[in-house]
Amino acid sequence: MKNKRLIHFFFKILPLIVSAVFHPLIMPTLGTYIILNSDVSVPLLDESSKNVVLTVVILCTFCLPLLFILLLNYKKLIQLNFLSEREDRIFPYIITGLLFYINFYLLRRMGVPFIIQLFSLTSVIAVIITLLVNMFWKISAHMTGIGGITAMVMILAQFFFVDVAVYMISAIVISGIIGFSRLSLNEHTPAQVYTGFLGGLVITYLSFLFLVI
Repeated sequence: MKNKRLIHFFFKILPLIVSAVFHPLIMPTLGTYIILNSDVSVPLLDESSKNVVLTVVILCTFCLPLLFILLLNYKKLIQLNFLSEREDRIFPYIITGLLFYINFYLLRRMGVPFIIQLFSLTSVIAVIITLLVNMFWKISAHMTGIGGITAMVMILAQFFFVDVAVYMISAIVISGIIGFSRLSLNEHTPAQVYTGFLGGLVITYLSFLFLVI
């Protein structure tokens, strides 16, 4: 009985917790936090300005999308249930994409450092591409999000010469944990998990190259 409880915890309960903690809507805030606490933004923003930027990102990319998703569920336009069905993800993706764009627009108007604007824009692009793919095939948005974070850490190291060893190791480990969790919950196939991660990584990295060069 004890073994069954442990198995249930590690393969069902813990994956649920991981999926909630590292929800795709958390990723823009996490990525922005990493940038704000790197050497890139230190000379450009004081602590008060950093808090304002982070507050805008949290409101636009987490609080408001979550509120609209709960409203859609309340109106029975979608079945929440962690949005397991591909069809239930369409409206949330559209709303999330619009709010992510508003976040980018506000940050641009605020004149925040370019790297933060870029990360917010690549998040919009990632949501749009994920939406288009989801029309035909269910893809892991969790893995797309952490893939984008991993790419941004790579960009900080390659183009801004920031020491990101801790962030890179953390991103790789967390990616593995999230992937395991999505598979344990039977929410995705291995192909959907791998494609989601590679998609988020490639979209973010190539978007940076295209927009900068």
